Amino acid sequence: MMKKIRPRITPEEYEVIENYRRHKASEDGKFEFEDDVVTYESERIITLEDLIGKAEIDLDLYEVERHVVNSWEVTSWKRGFPEVRTNYQVKAWLRSRFFHEVDDDYIDKAIAKLAERLPVVGKIKSKAGKPLVAVIADLHAGGWTQNMKLVPDFNLKELKKKFVRLSQILNEKDRPTHLKILGDLIESFTGKNHKDTWKQIEQHGMKVVFTIADLIIWLLNETPCIKSVQLIAGNHDRISSSNQDDTKGQVAYAVYRLIQRSGFDAVEFDPLILSAKHDGVNYVLTHGHLGISKKNASEVVLDYGDQNCYNVILKGHNHNESVTKSTTKMKVHQCPSFVPANDYAEALGAHSTTGFLLYEANDYKSADCQSICI
Repeated sequence: MMKKIRPRITPEEYEVIENYRRHKASEDGKFEFEDDVVTYESERIITLEDLIGKAEIDLDLYEVERHVVNSWEVTSWKRGFPEVRTNYQVKAWLRSRFFHEVDDDYIDKAIAKLAERLPVVGKIKSKAGKPLVAVIADLHAGGWTQNMKLVPDFNLKELKKKFVRLSQILNEKDRPTHLKILGDLIESFTGKNHKDTWKQIEQHGMKVVFTIADLIIWLLNETPCIKSVQLIAGNHDRISSSNQDDTKGQVAYAVYRLIQRSGFDAVEFDPLILSAKHDGVNYVLTHGHLGISKKNASEVVLDYGDQNCYNVILKGHNHNESVTKSTTKMKVHQCPSFVPANDYAEALGAHSTTGFLLYEANDYKSADCQSICI
């Protein structure tokens, strides 16, 4: 039988080996980075500054919300004698600086190269006649549904068909048109808006932002009667998973900037509310998910409308159409969704026929409205 022979080493050689092992363990440590929480365990990383340097955290993109430093002693045996060492765990919770506010420079840098492929909007043709106001809400680009109980299938192909139909109808009218978009341009940027959102999307991230921007720019090119665009952010138009991180609707803001880059300057954006007067009627736009939409209509007109004329308050969000208030001075119109509901909305009972609104001033100091299904 063969004997196993262990080579003898001198005490000095043993010390060199042990020092190398300790150094290697301390140098590598245990590193984790998940859900914006960064953790490092080692002997050498003992402060927040050490962690930031080792993990290469870019403080221009992230800020440290809070951090903890834990330590504990571990005992190892060296040639029969105990050796006590102290291990450290440094853990930091990070928060993206990008989501705190709409940062024009940051978004410009993020999309500058990609924006080079955008089509250019041609010159708006001069149109005569009584102006129209076209209102679309809840586009949910990137959403995907199939075989639902009450609503038709939906995908990007179907959304494009609806844009084609919208363009055909407006071109048939052939009158100067002001387009109002009431938010929820996309279904999800992160795929995590709701628990099962990821199951019902075919695009997310910057790709879906460019998809909806391309569709709107296509609409402007194919429908030269559109004179202006007003754009409101919806609760889906956020770059973050949580609605607490991105409160400014940065997806809608990015689409607005892309439309500007295409050469169409008559576009206006606000994450909360917009107001504009056309042919003697004032239109107030909100998405409908925030507290401002639930205020008394008279207060909304007082704060944001025009008290010297008829006001129409337009809301999206609920995926069904209704007029919740109508007086000699104002109307509150819950607009139909441009696209069908998904599973989440259907479970809430929020489903209806799809379409858009066409408003025009009349001779009775108010406004007429057509609700057109598409």
